[in-house]
Amino acid sequence: ADLHVEEATSANLEEMADLWREVAPSRQFSTAFDADGLRRWIDRAPGLSVGDYLLARDRQRRLIGFVGMWDQREMKTLRVLRYSPALSVLRSVVTALAPLVGATPPPPIGQPLHYASAVHLCVPTNRPDVLRALVLGAYQRLRGTERVFMNVALDARESLTAALGGLLATPTAIHAYATMPSGAWTGGALDDRPLHFETALV
Repeated sequence: ADLHVEEATSANLEEMADLWREVAPSRQFSTAFDADGLRRWIDRAPGLSVGDYLLARDRQRRLIGFVGMWDQREMKTLRVLRYSPALSVLRSVVTALAPLVGATPPPPIGQPLHYASAVHLCVPTNRPDVLRALVLGAYQRLRGTERVFMNVALDARESLTAALGGLLATPTAIHAYATMPSGAWTGGALDDRPLHFETALV
């Protein structure tokens, strides 16, 4: 009730970059952005626009979080090759229920699987309520479109994972390793800050 989620415009890039500069140092391997850098990144990304970003504001209209939802079909496509027996049963159930709830059923075998991936997730680590508002806002926005699911990547150690509690989510564990082109990691010492991981770039 205290949060409002809205679509971003180019006029919001400055405040988005300001918030990014506040939040990014709390995570390891976050990209350094100013407004121009963020604009260039978005302009170069196939199928992504500023309007694909959602902003979370408090009652005073302060920006307290944002995330982009990137439909990447212009650069890569997943195609269903088969369903396991369990998923085949689940697909039948979901397909039957989808028209009732405005959802998109999983496609038949051989068809593309459309989805959206979170990009530039920018939420303070102590505000899972903000991330939940953004995720639910993205769900409402994507509901009834061709996207079957959305990807959100979080370090399993951080408190933002609480934002996904109670949602129909399928966790996928990913192990991250820091290396250098020459081999072992020789960069700065890594601490216990959570990892920033752009799942959209995988």
